[in-house]
Amino acid sequence: MKNILKYSVGVAACCYSYWALGTFTLDDIHYWVGEGTNKAAIVIDWNDNSSPASLCWGYRWNGAPRSATQILKEIAEADNRLHAAISTSTWGSSLDFIGYDVNDNASYFSNSKSTDSEDWCSSKPNTHYWSQNFAMNPQSFDSATWEYYSTGIDGQMIENGTWYYAKYINWTTYEASTPAVVPNAAESPFGYSILSASTEAYSYNNSKNALGRPTTYMNFEYGGVVNPINSSWGNDELYAIVQYEEEVPSYVAIEFDHRVYDDPQNPYGQDFIVFGNAFLSYRGNGSSYYSENSDPNNFTINPVCMSEQAEVEVSQDGENWYSIPNAPYADGFAPTLGYTYDTTAPDSTLFNGNLWWSKRTDPTLPLPPTLTSSDWSNITLAELCKRYNGSAGGTGYDISGIKKLSADETGRKWIKYVRIKPVFEDYDDEGYPLFSEPEIDAVADVAPMQPYQLWVTKNFSFADAYKTNLTARGCVGQNGNSNFVNAAFDKSPSESFSPEFEITSFRIENGKAFFKTSLANPCYDTLRISKNSKLDAPNWNTKIIPQYNPDTKEYSIELNDANAQQFFKLKLCE
Repeated sequence: MKNILKYSVGVAACCYSYWALGTFTLDDIHYWVGEGTNKAAIVIDWNDNSSPASLCWGYRWNGAPRSATQILKEIAEADNRLHAAISTSTWGSSLDFIGYDVNDNASYFSNSKSTDSEDWCSSKPNTHYWSQNFAMNPQSFDSATWEYYSTGIDGQMIENGTWYYAKYINWTTYEASTPAVVPNAAESPFGYSILSASTEAYSYNNSKNALGRPTTYMNFEYGGVVNPINSSWGNDELYAIVQYEEEVPSYVAIEFDHRVYDDPQNPYGQDFIVFGNAFLSYRGNGSSYYSENSDPNNFTINPVCMSEQAEVEVSQDGENWYSIPNAPYADGFAPTLGYTYDTTAPDSTLFNGNLWWSKRTDPTLPLPPTLTSSDWSNITLAELCKRYNGSAGGTGYDISGIKKLSADETGRKWIKYVRIKPVFEDYDDEGYPLFSEPEIDAVADVAPMQPYQLWVTKNFSFADAYKTNLTARGCVGQNGNSNFVNAAFDKSPSESFSPEFEITSFRIENGKAFFKTSLANPCYDTLRISKNSKLDAPNWNTKIIPQYNPDTKEYSIELNDANAQQFFKLKLCE
């Protein structure tokens, strides 16, 4: 349950105030969503005495002003850690809930709650609401003059240079809705800064092209949507690593703004992804080359990947570098896909006549590392893009095998820097060294998956994983059990067994009920709890989702009154 996005209305009176807080400018933003020349800063303040109390994202676009509804929706769709609920009524749209996965552990958000008690949630709808303000073209956050929006979020048209500020306030105490603290930059899953770089390329030599998310669309002639047969090639999109002499190494060293972990919740065991501009060979069915308006069904994939090899090293401090055992070469397999292929919901604003491309893909979702280009020989480009199943592709890397990497207090290895360099290939006839000439578009931290999603990646092949008629929670496997039951007991869909669901170690402490289950896997994304004060009650509340502690393997739920008699029912459900 990633984002619950509906639509609504919020109305506030108009007033002005000035707050001197602390310097924070557009240049301090780490995570930018969208593309274009217009810029806006989006600040979310949970106002819950946590540190930091607020986070800031950047938003880019071209053309007319965008509504707050549209911008919040796009940011929540792009950032796997941000969750937003916007409800709709006859009055319009209203901002009901915003949650943030603080620990980046694929928490499950529902009903204004999270399965992780550390996450930030707007979970007090009876006493709190999201107050929204804006400032126009301030030099910095501390120099802003804030004004209340006087319309609902559908009518809050954010212009170039706007600072949008949403604060969760207690309306019963007449709490101030204007900013009280300077925001922190929301962490970006992509490379944030260049530690150092060197190339002998005459063009494609701006190292900052390797930062941010990978290219999704090339807005120039013969450009269009980036896909496995139409790779990124714009001069403003790639960094070419060209080397002519052995004594003068060429490379790019990229820094993340956070630690990238060897996380057991990462799909396929991959920890980060490198994007280049490799592409697959193809043959057109009536078309000699791919163009923006080409139908992806008219191109058939050949099992050859056109790539330029690059070596990848990692570091924790930017000084000591380590190779990754048995690592693949970067700027190779798998080619980047910028948008999902979905003829039922094409994005009409992408380009005139678009009938195929829908939402942007997820660059933090890797493909299986066992795949090769031969696995999709002789299928159409349309079929291949479906099989990406929302992934943007790229070359994935697993840091678990690097023995010299330190681990944190939880035992997880981590890195903060990635260095990419060309591969020595041979000497020419005159004795000069020849190196590969890779191009780098981006690096991305792999996002962890919820338990059920991990079970799907484990039990369904790449060719089948995108088929919802096979992988949906409620689908029944060969063993007669629904997928969500098989996932909870860590069984394959074809493995015969008799589910035995029991509760152990039940206790009440500090206003919470704690318990363990016989389930083999954590399954907070499929476990539901019903509660009532009478065992024979006709109606039970079934909307409670437990929190899960991976360290103790305990589930917990909040109690309205720890001393009152309460009965609980647990069940697995879709």
